[in-house]
Amino acid sequence: MANIKISQLPTYSGTPSDIRWFVMNNEGETITFKFSGYTSPFKPASGSNSYLPHYSSASANVTSINSIFLNGNTTQGQILGGNGYNILGAVNNNGIITNAGESVHLGSGDSILSNSNQVALIASPGGNWSGGNFAGGVGNFGLNGSGNAIFAGGTRISTISGNQSGMIGTESSLIQNSNHSFIGGGTTNQIISGAGRSSIIAGESNTISNAINNSVIIGGQSNNVTSNSSVAIGGVGNSATGLWSIAAGYASVTVGEVSMSLGNQNRTEGKTDMSLGGTINRIYSTNEDAYKQNALLGGESNTITNSLRSAMIGSKDCSMNGLTHTILLGTTGLTATESNTTYVDNIHVQKTESFNVIAGGNVGGNIDVDCSLGTIYTFTMTANTTPNFINFRDGQRITFVVTNTTFSVPSATIDGGGSVYAKNGSISPSNNNKTLYYGTFISGDLYIDEHTGFDAV
Repeated sequence: MANIKISQLPTYSGTPSDIRWFVMNNEGETITFKFSGYTSPFKPASGSNSYLPHYSSASANVTSINSIFLNGNTTQGQILGGNGYNILGAVNNNGIITNAGESVHLGSGDSILSNSNQVALIASPGGNWSGGNFAGGVGNFGLNGSGNAIFAGGTRISTISGNQSGMIGTESSLIQNSNHSFIGGGTTNQIISGAGRSSIIAGESNTISNAINNSVIIGGQSNNVTSNSSVAIGGVGNSATGLWSIAAGYASVTVGEVSMSLGNQNRTEGKTDMSLGGTINRIYSTNEDAYKQNALLGGESNTITNSLRSAMIGSKDCSMNGLTHTILLGTTGLTATESNTTYVDNIHVQKTESFNVIAGGNVGGNIDVDCSLGTIYTFTMTANTTPNFINFRDGQRITFVVTNTTFSVPSATIDGGGSVYAKNGSISPSNNNKTLYYGTFISGDLYIDEHTGFDAV
């Protein structure tokens, strides 16, 4: 047989699977070789255990199983890639792969890959998939470089669109345009639009919302995270909306930055606030930069509003507004009104009670006695002295120890217009020894009990 160039050979019009001969020529197209017994890998799409590289047919009816399809281009048949808008039906246990950079079009219908089980759709990096939903079937999986998807068919549709994201054992869950995110188990969980490096682990109807990064929801139901680096843990209806915040329990809400709400229907709004345990405890703030660093620990129906560095522990039905450094311990039905104050309904000291002693030093003439500094004072008179009592609280008790030689106290006044009451209407410290005074502020007046004549034993 004379040498014939490949370009001069007749065109084969049979079925690819019928090819039994292989024709090859050398580089110069001058010598032709013929081999027999060759079986083509090209098989009809309706077969089983098939391998179809770049297979294309406008009429293929894909019902095969255990097959791999590579970069097909059909209008009504099996496959992906090119410009085809394709629908697959009853396609089980198949692998579907496109070339790098290919666009995967799944059509515009509501049911794509309908009633298909265990189908793997893989588009190589640089490609993407679009159109339709995966409906019917169980255990379907889709993946590509820019839009990833896992589909757990039937009403259990799970999808991914985002780099390096994944789902395991989910039902009706969604990761949308969110990179490096993960949903593990659970039902109707969502990581939505731009929520990178975020995770939902188990639970039901939990959501990590738009553009939220580095956040986590662990278990629970109807929990919501809407701020970066935040966490919702277990419970029902919790919401972490503040930056770097935590919400857990039942219907707890965290709005402020670096704050947490754990318990039953608790809420924190100020920056670096904490509501831990208890029921319906609330921290409100109209300016989280000014009102912050508050805490509610246990208790029920307590409210801290626009306060700074204040706390309630184990209280019930209590409130404070606009206070600083105020603490309520186990109080009931109390509205705190004083800053720099600790409120206690009842107190029991198991061992030792002690007070700071304020050393007033040498005094004489008109002096102010600042009653906000402490409870016990000492003075040494070096001249006749007229004290004026300031910064006291109603109900406050004070103690004075006065050392005197021969001086007197002609009178005493009280800030705010009140009166100082003493036995027989005079204050008469002992000469050349010490005098002890006990006083109590009542309704703006000071009542003094004088004990004279103290000498060393």
